[in-house]
Amino acid sequence: MIKQIKGANERIRYQLVRVLIAVLVIITCTASTVAAAANLTTAFVFCDNEFIKVVSFSSQPEDILNKANVKIGEYDLVDLTNYTEGEDDGIIYVYRACEVTVVDGSKKYFVKTAGTVKDALELARVKLSEGDTLNCSADQYVSDSMVIKVSRAFGVTITVDGKTKSYNVAVGTVGQALKNAGITLGENDEINVGVDKPVKEGMKIRIKRVSYKTRKETETLSYKTKIIKDSSMYKDQTKVVKQGKNGVKVVTYKDKYVDGELIKSEVVKTKVKKDAVEKVVKKGTKSRPVVKVNGKQVISEFALPSSVKLDENGRPTKYKKLITGSATAYCCGTTCSTGVKVRQGYVAVNPKQIPYGTKMYIVSSDGKFVYGYAIAADTGGFATNGSRTVVDLYMRSYDDCVKFGRRNVEIYILDD
Repeated sequence: MIKQIKGANERIRYQLVRVLIAVLVIITCTASTVAAAANLTTAFVFCDNEFIKVVSFSSQPEDILNKANVKIGEYDLVDLTNYTEGEDDGIIYVYRACEVTVVDGSKKYFVKTAGTVKDALELARVKLSEGDTLNCSADQYVSDSMVIKVSRAFGVTITVDGKTKSYNVAVGTVGQALKNAGITLGENDEINVGVDKPVKEGMKIRIKRVSYKTRKETETLSYKTKIIKDSSMYKDQTKVVKQGKNGVKVVTYKDKYVDGELIKSEVVKTKVKKDAVEKVVKKGTKSRPVVKVNGKQVISEFALPSSVKLDENGRPTKYKKLITGSATAYCCGTTCSTGVKVRQGYVAVNPKQIPYGTKMYIVSSDGKFVYGYAIAADTGGFATNGSRTVVDLYMRSYDDCVKFGRRNVEIYILDD
């Protein structure tokens, strides 16, 4: 019985040893596997528009590319910007070389590169100057059959705010040129060319700064005159029935300023604060009777007193004194020196020679004009200027005065 147990114990020990050995083998393999896994690198290769995942014991870019089965040509470009050795999930970009055309005016250059537009320009030995532009970004990578176009800058002048400056531009519109020059158009500003027009070499762009301001002015509202016809008065007679009075109005103006200078004003609103009072005037419509002496029309409006008789030559038969001399005619003014209203028949004299109120009868010495019955009521300028004139005859119009001109007259001083 004891032997059997002993034999059983030996078998048990043997099995335990086998299990321990197996466990040790498993642990050793697992440790090796874990150690190996710890040295693996996971990376991505972007090439030919495709992402390739690579798991490798080596983090060297060359090994990663080889494992991805990516071959690098002579002009191809490997970009490691997003890849760091020893770190997972890095990306290696592979850019394939492309045939690129660089167009510079009438010249064309053909280059092969996998870099940026800037690299292509350097290979073509094309240099950009200030203001030159490209049809693409200089930092972007080239693509197959890509055409890079260089637009050379040219000069334009912009006049604004009293200054004229030259700017180099290449392509674009007038609006873009203004933006590049840092010039902003105001809402009302005026420009000699449309902002959507393409810029051209030698173009002269002129901008006028335009602003508007409103102002209010208190002004006189002039009264109007109403004419009433009156058949009881002569045509040359008028009578003020009602005096006119000016009113007051507030006028709002909109002023246009161009480069600070007032160019135009327009009325936008008028408000009456005080109405004007209309003037009413009566004007005669009756024709004066024509009085003639020896076939000549008498100019004076005054009727000849019945006590005065004329001879066959149209001269008074009785008079106190006869004065002869040069006479002129006038038609201006409204009131005589004596205060009476001007009228044909009132004449201007030198009161030291012919006193105011003197009644007289006047005819031209050549017989062509009959002034008629007259009264001295005004002072002639000749009274102080030493002129040889003896009388100035009031007449209705300037034309009548011109017709009379200056001529000799006979002045018959009548009895009072």
